[in-house]
Amino acid sequence: MQPDLARRQPPSRADVAVAVAAALVAVVVDLMLNSGVRPRWAAAVTELPAVIMLIWRRRYPLTTVAVAAASTGLEASLGVPVDQPVAPLICLVVSLYTVAVEMPVRRALLGPLVVVPGLAIATWHISGASTVKLGNLLFVMVIGGGAWTAGRLVRVRTHAAVDQARRADRLAAENAVAIAEERGRIARELHDVVGHCVSVMVVQAGAAQAVLSHDAQRALEPLEAVQATGRQALAEMSRLVGLLRDDEHRLAPQPGLADLDALVEQMRDAGLPVILCVEGQPRTLSPIVDLSAYRIVQEALTNALKHAGGARAEVCLRYGTSDLEVAVRDDGEGESGGHRGGHGLVGMRERVHVVGGDLHAGPRPDGGFAVVARIPIGVG
Repeated sequence: MQPDLARRQPPSRADVAVAVAAALVAVVVDLMLNSGVRPRWAAAVTELPAVIMLIWRRRYPLTTVAVAAASTGLEASLGVPVDQPVAPLICLVVSLYTVAVEMPVRRALLGPLVVVPGLAIATWHISGASTVKLGNLLFVMVIGGGAWTAGRLVRVRTHAAVDQARRADRLAAENAVAIAEERGRIARELHDVVGHCVSVMVVQAGAAQAVLSHDAQRALEPLEAVQATGRQALAEMSRLVGLLRDDEHRLAPQPGLADLDALVEQMRDAGLPVILCVEGQPRTLSPIVDLSAYRIVQEALTNALKHAGGARAEVCLRYGTSDLEVAVRDDGEGESGGHRGGHGLVGMRERVHVVGGDLHAGPRPDGGFAVVARIPIGVG
């Protein structure tokens, strides 16, 4: 915990003037209300510095304690009855409390030690039997010790509150970063959804245009597919954009490998024959692995639909002991190589990298294009 700013900044002249005036009033009131305080001049001379020093108690806590203790001992040495004035006791209590609040425990323990000589002198000058002297000493020690203990408790609780506030600030910062990352992920999801749906719609619209002039009835089927895909795109865009605008919402369940049949059927309707095969024993995957595998297949098939005219595609999922292989191959003779890249391929690589896997994509030796990703099972 940083030192109190009040200890770093000296009081202004106005503060000092007010403190001195208040100290004078306090001493005068103490002398007027306690007729047993004699000689009055001795009480005034010794009490005034201790009361004035309280204004610097946070800046110089140990010095304040020393002045209060010295005032108590000197006042008793000058013949003032120890049990009569109130100001010295108040100064001791306030200064001991301040030492305990403002200083680390090792230095704070010096406060009670500094008080001992002054109390010893004051006790020595108490008139009466040793039991009376001991009783007065114990009384002051209990009062002073209670003030010091209260100060330590306040310091400990203040430190705990400050630490808790710092942890809360750190957690808030981490949450802000997490929210930003989540929004970035949602934005990528939005890009994938829009890219896939628009690509399907373009292909279907092209198919409808090709047959519209000589067979209007056959053009209805691809046009209906365009309409259905457009509705799907609008629904997903509305949901994802809503998430970007509202921190209160949570990401709704995303598609996974269980939805591959629907995706394959959609691609077939769009004019891309797709074969789906699964090897090994399917198992439950973590959400991020499941979503990443689905998006890789979706993006690879979308690329095949756009760039590999007249192609056939094969999607193969191979479950190993520790990883999942996702392979999408086509035999298209259209655009290939680097033309299959762009943001889609970059997005696939990023997804695979996030889950600790690797991805290979490129033209096949016998024609067509292949995307093969290996993803560790259980990541996420």
